[in-house]
Amino acid sequence: MNVVAVRRFRCFAPRFLLGAAVLASALLATGCGSSSPAPSDPLFTDPVVKLAQTADESFTWTIYQEALALQPLVGATGTQVHMGYYSGPGNRARLIALIDQINTPSPGSPARWAVWDEGVSTAVAGKYPSFVTMEAEHWYERAQAEVGGYDTLTIGGVTYVDPFPVTYDQADLIWGQLSDRYAETAANYHRTTGNKAQVWALVYGADLNRVFFHYECPKLATLRFWGHVTVQCSKVADASWQKPSDWCDCSLTCTACPSP
Repeated sequence: MNVVAVRRFRCFAPRFLLGAAVLASALLATGCGSSSPAPSDPLFTDPVVKLAQTADESFTWTIYQEALALQPLVGATGTQVHMGYYSGPGNRARLIALIDQINTPSPGSPARWAVWDEGVSTAVAGKYPSFVTMEAEHWYERAQAEVGGYDTLTIGGVTYVDPFPVTYDQADLIWGQLSDRYAETAANYHRTTGNKAQVWALVYGADLNRVFFHYECPKLATLRFWGHVTVQCSKVADASWQKPSDWCDCSLTCTACPSP
């Protein structure tokens, strides 16, 4: 599968990484979450290995179990799980604000919790171990080096030799498949809480060649068909999750909302 120009271009701030698999096992065993230790080196995973891992639907279960370990409320009967998505300029910050609003309910409000592809909250301690590992693997920095004809890259002022050069197509597909697996966790939330997951997509102003439109929204349309989600896309830049007129139902067509 070759999807052109859907790169996320994430912010590559310092992250946590080593021992992510061990940490995930520990979290699942104890039922509580904690932040990962800071890494000493980046991870140079073989992209072929990562493509196979993120293509496997069992990775959906991994993300879901990590979410439960970090925030058990998302698996409790009666909880309304909200799932956040973003694409386009400024929309990541808007999604962070929306998640924080949902996750600070007033006393006596019905149980609710918002998650996104990075974790169960916007705090570092709320990141999925699998996402921490993804960022530590530096897929796009490695792809940029490969395009330049280099097998080395500099991260945090240190130059490394990449034993497994990465192409942009591989980086795109790895992140895209992770997006698919994250979207599929909606079915798990529905089954355990009894409530359809409510999806909020901050995509106003986003180009149609972005990851959301190629991977996540089509997957959400399938999940909507099976009754696991409701999907709302933002119609205005600063959409409020509590203001219905700011949103439109985009569960049948990913381009239902008008573009600016």
